[in-house]
Amino acid sequence: MVVWFFFHPLPDLLPIMLVLVRGDPAFTKTEVIGLDILAPRHPKLYSLIVGRLGYEINSTTNVVSNKRGQVDESCQPDASGRQICLKPFMYPTDVVNILMETGGFGLTALTCQGNSILVWSMSK
Repeated sequence: MVVWFFFHPLPDLLPIMLVLVRGDPAFTKTEVIGLDILAPRHPKLYSLIVGRLGYEINSTTNVVSNKRGQVDESCQPDASGRQICLKPFMYPTDVVNILMETGGFGLTALTCQGNSILVWSMSK
């Protein structure tokens, strides 16, 4: 078994996409980091996941906004215009479940950042 793993092609060992979910399991303050990379690769799946997280996507601009159509503090783009971090008003465990059930992501690792803040590393 070890020999097979050693000779297995490298590209199959690497995750296609990595998404981080960070938050305290007892509070509805969560950060989803890196989900935006899914948009150009799988736009329909991205739209479905973003919708389950409580957002919507403007089909003309591809900008994520809240249900009222506003880009608020929970989905602000960074200086380069990338919406790399979404902050849905949900428990982090609910977000992890949505990514696993709807998006087909798998749990890669779980770490504790401190002060009850957990970081789930998920890949697809």
